Amino acid sequence: MSDVLTIYHRAPKPNELVKAMNEQKELDQQHPKPKSAIIDPVNGLYYGGTRGKPTPIPYATLRRMAQVPAISAIINTRLNQVASFAKLPRFKGDTGFRIRLKDTDAKMTEAQKKRAKEIEQFFLKTGWLRNPVRKDNFNTFLRKITRDSLELDVMTFEKVPNLKGDLTELWAIDASTIELVLNNPLGEGTKAELPVYKPETKSGLKYIGNIAYVQKINGVVTAEYTEDDLAFAVRNPRTDIRYADFGMSELETLIEIVTGIVNGVRYNTSYFSHSHLPQGVLEIVGKYDDTHLEAFQRYWKNLTSGASGKWTVPVMAMEEGQGFKFTPFKNSNRDMEFNEFLEFLFNITCAVYQIDPNEVGFKSWTSGSSMTQSDNTQAKIDQSRDKGFAPLMTFLSDTFNSEIVELIDDEFVFEWVGVDEEDEDKKLERIEKRLAMGLTTVAEERKNEDLDELLDENGNPQPWTLAPANATLMQAYNAHQQMQQADAQQQQAGAEATLEQQKVEAERAHEKESSEVAHQRQLELMDKQHQQNVEIKKMDHEHQKEMAKLGAEQKAKSTENPKKKDDIKKSIEDEFKQLGIDIDWSDY
Repeated sequence: MSDVLTIYHRAPKPNELVKAMNEQKELDQQHPKPKSAIIDPVNGLYYGGTRGKPTPIPYATLRRMAQVPAISAIINTRLNQVASFAKLPRFKGDTGFRIRLKDTDAKMTEAQKKRAKEIEQFFLKTGWLRNPVRKDNFNTFLRKITRDSLELDVMTFEKVPNLKGDLTELWAIDASTIELVLNNPLGEGTKAELPVYKPETKSGLKYIGNIAYVQKINGVVTAEYTEDDLAFAVRNPRTDIRYADFGMSELETLIEIVTGIVNGVRYNTSYFSHSHLPQGVLEIVGKYDDTHLEAFQRYWKNLTSGASGKWTVPVMAMEEGQGFKFTPFKNSNRDMEFNEFLEFLFNITCAVYQIDPNEVGFKSWTSGSSMTQSDNTQAKIDQSRDKGFAPLMTFLSDTFNSEIVELIDDEFVFEWVGVDEEDEDKKLERIEKRLAMGLTTVAEERKNEDLDELLDENGNPQPWTLAPANATLMQAYNAHQQMQQADAQQQQAGAEATLEQQKVEAERAHEKESSEVAHQRQLELMDKQHQQNVEIKKMDHEHQKEMAKLGAEQKAKSTENPKKKDDIKKSIEDEFKQLGIDIDWSDY
């Protein structure tokens, strides 16, 4: 009874469904849509408003195919390669991942460095905090989602938010349980209508109109997601309207190849579990009519058909004078045809997965040699990394950037370290070749490696870092250096002569300037003396005028009283003597 009530309470009410449908129509009108049909509007199997991958090979079959040892070896090799990058690089040349600024020309501030380290720790723990329920670290998380991608060509993980709606942790989800909610354009001219999905969970009712994915287990919806809640990524997308939004797994391409591998291995192993009767020609001794021969042929075919029937021994009752004679074609199963067939199947499988057979431990069909015998094995493995491993890592980093980093801080990007970088020995060999050919110098190579420039005591680059390592070019370099030194010496001598000339001219200018200054000062002094003389003469002239006036007045008075006149003269003389002036009365 409680289960019934739970289902009843979980079920959306009619008014809620009507509201959801109206909101969905409004959203459909707001977002632009193309005229073209993206999915098949007629032949698609759309149950309840969702759609899974429409393929004759279900996800369960693909996963069983992945358990075939050859396929498992390829997938596990790739998983180990990917998981080796689930760490921070410890030194220059090490592999791992890092968070850097999206702007490659910008330099990180201290605050940005701190934020980048926080995001790196988020990836290492697949969340801001450790969750005892969620056991995944970045290594196990990568292995889970990458396995789904290599087996099913789809990987999914849930982005769990906190109460504020911010991303707080990641959960790897079984990709085979996820179905898409129908919201694809059907084409401008079609009259078909897609069924509308009706939410079935409480969280789904909160996001009516925005539900993009659902999780179905045994036909029951267990979770509903928006685009922000779930990451749904495929490596091999296609425009085929029957499979829109779904990828194409390598195993779908290899269905016949995997079947051939299984049958070939079963054929070989059945030799040890069944009769050791080799293949050959069976001769029937005696007289038989066509009916008996046809019956025997049917019996023999049914008895020996299939991989396990190849070694079955038929048992028959024969009359006297009758019998069989068997002529074998071979005496054992160790033949080149069988071995080459299996090698061919293994190599095709590796080619589809873009991995070199030597990486997995198989013999390369094109080279005809094993992993330990091939002279160019490492070159093939490096080429295989470029063809298969590097694109896989690019797909993962692109997914992490669009689905995770953009939600945390769109100023940064997730980046693998060491995927495209060459081996240290190869790098040194390449640098040596470039130096030996004279293409670069030590200074240029140090700059390419972000190493500090080697400077002398004057702050200039060390001369030997600028010299070429090529012997022929070294001669030209030395000749050029000698010419530069000679030119420098000539320039120095000329500069010294110029400096001496400038010194002499400066001294002359100084002497000339000193003479002119002295002359100017003499003129100024003479002018000052002249002005003083003029002032003295002026004062003297004024004094004489005053004395003349005074004398006239005294003369007029002297006629009246001579004695008084002498007294006045005496008085005047005394006054002027106090001033230091002697009066000559003959001038008056």
